[in-house]
Amino acid sequence: APANGEVKTAEQLAYYVKNGGTATLAANIDLQGNKQGEQGKEWVLDNGSAALNITGNGKYTISNALVKSQKVTEPYVAYSLLGNVVNAKDIVVDGVTIDVDNVEGSTAQLYVGGIGYQGSANGVKVSNLTIDIAEDVKVSRYNEVGGLISAPTAASEKNAVTDLSINVNGN
Repeated sequence: APANGEVKTAEQLAYYVKNGGTATLAANIDLQGNKQGEQGKEWVLDNGSAALNITGNGKYTISNALVKSQKVTEPYVAYSLLGNVVNAKDIVVDGVTIDVDNVEGSTAQLYVGGIGYQGSANGVKVSNLTIDIAEDVKVSRYNEVGGLISAPTAASEKNAVTDLSINVNGN
């Protein structure tokens, strides 16, 4: 996929999450049963540090994503639908579960956001977003958990979230 282009498949979306760039959703993308690697229904994040600028023009929906924790050896990990640095505009998201368990051997700082860790969300509509961080996960003051963008770096306006559930350490 090119650095700038249309996204019509889960594979194309995964490319942009990993490599960054500017992307426009050009179809509904249902991540249910997406089998990248051998992860089954999990949306496997291979999120690099390159920024993803994504727009959907309010027409298309990304749906049914399950993001699960995995062993991490880097200093930090960002769990979200679209990766680390995300500037999302006019996209619709329905049905995202971010499930973070204590993974043996991981020492990473934890950053969790529904859409991304850093960046912005403008005109984004999210429904049925669940963030669940297990009781045995160490959440320190350096970890950040937020609904859409856990550490916004630009103005985020005109967003709508319905059916949001954030459960940290059983609370």
